[in-house]
Amino acid sequence: MKRLILSIFLFCIFLLGYTDLSAQWFGTGSQTDPYQISSLADLNLLASNVNAGTSYYQTHFRLMRDIAGPVTQMIGDDVNYFEGGFDGQNFKITLAIVSNNINVGLFSQFSATIFDLVLDGSVTGGQNSQNVGGLVGLPIAGSILRCINLAEVTSNGPTSSVGGIAGMAFAFGVFHECTNNGTITGGRYVAGIIGYNNTAVIDNCRNAGTIKSNSYKPHYMAGIVGKVYGSIIASVNIGSVLSSNSEYAGGIVAYSEGDIHEAHNSGVVDGAINSVGGIVGYAGSSAMVRDCINTNWIEGTATNSGAIAGLNNGFVSNCYYDEQMCILPGIGAGGGNAIGLPTTSMIGNNLPSPFNYWQLHPQLYPRTGIGFDHPISLLAAAPIYLQNLEKVDNVTTTPFYVSNWNPNLLPPPGIQEPFQWGWYPGGIFTPSSMMGYISIPLSLPPFYSNTATILVPKGGWDSLSVRLDYPNYNYPGFYTGYTIIFEKIVPLNVRP
Repeated sequence: MKRLILSIFLFCIFLLGYTDLSAQWFGTGSQTDPYQISSLADLNLLASNVNAGTSYYQTHFRLMRDIAGPVTQMIGDDVNYFEGGFDGQNFKITLAIVSNNINVGLFSQFSATIFDLVLDGSVTGGQNSQNVGGLVGLPIAGSILRCINLAEVTSNGPTSSVGGIAGMAFAFGVFHECTNNGTITGGRYVAGIIGYNNTAVIDNCRNAGTIKSNSYKPHYMAGIVGKVYGSIIASVNIGSVLSSNSEYAGGIVAYSEGDIHEAHNSGVVDGAINSVGGIVGYAGSSAMVRDCINTNWIEGTATNSGAIAGLNNGFVSNCYYDEQMCILPGIGAGGGNAIGLPTTSMIGNNLPSPFNYWQLHPQLYPRTGIGFDHPISLLAAAPIYLQNLEKVDNVTTTPFYVSNWNPNLLPPPGIQEPFQWGWYPGGIFTPSSMMGYISIPLSLPPFYSNTATILVPKGGWDSLSVRLDYPNYNYPGFYTGYTIIFEKIVPLNVRP
């Protein structure tokens, strides 16, 4: 009898002490009735449970509203990780994550499918952090679909892989239609989407964020992926890669042993030590680079510098670049097919037939991928025209015109807008210093046009930066754009 009473007593204590880990969430966790994340407390409960060892294998979650937070607790750690599904419904989570863990992000690591999630705020990894991403430090398996990072992502460590979406993807599946608009800073592999990609497929991804190095010298810096062994398909970069102290740098990839095709770089790449290219800095013996275009300035200070590839030991075919915007040869060292053409030959259907499956417009560069009407794709496709086939390193015409529509073509009736700079509508802009900066608002879509008329001072300029941008109506106050660098602008009357 005493044993029976003791057993009943212990059972009652168990019932009183038991807590249902899903008690605070609406829903059942099924695919058709997912658990609902409606508050910071709901998200923190998920994080606490995963960190305590509950993986939520094949369990589904759905974000129901923006969470301003800010969120400071990661979901998972270096041992425990999430194994369910998470539908962000295009709502935004604001982050303020600081961690010295090996894997750092909203999710430390996961084996999951995450889709339609927007991230803002900041993610910061410490000296010991190796994989740092806005969404996830280390995705183990699954897919990441249509996620957007607006957060600033930083690693303070020397050996880190840092990306706007993920730090490292070693044996992961697919990154599909992901976008980074945040500034990415790191110490080894640094890029807009993924720092280091081993086998994942990156398709239709876009970067508009600036890529920077921390206090340690990085090895690989690029707009989409730092180092890649997998595939990159129909992806676009308009972000600046500030890579002058990096070993390898590229508009799309810094170092590739994988397959890059249908990619478009329209971002400035600020040089490298070893190899720099508009599409890829170094293409190894297993690399393929096909049907790609580069339409912006690449700083040619590296040992091997090219408008498409810095150093090519692989296969480069059917690639083109705007020779007025990039004065380098197509390939710095090695063989391959990379052809430079003037701006007017790069627009519409003027490129050869292999580019006919891209989206064409008579006043734009070809647009790649299924997201060809995405603002980043449209901005990448908006050309800057120079008069008289001049090039960015030697502009001598006075006044100096920059325009994002083709002066040799008549624009469709009713779509041309006056140029605006700051608060001053239309007219002529005369910067007073040797270093000028102009911002050209661009209304897209439809294809509005803007032209700036610039009076060049008698002494000329050593450099001029022009930024083509547009307001992001989904996120008020947030601008997306890209920078064009002009050098050695000399008035005609003092032309040497």
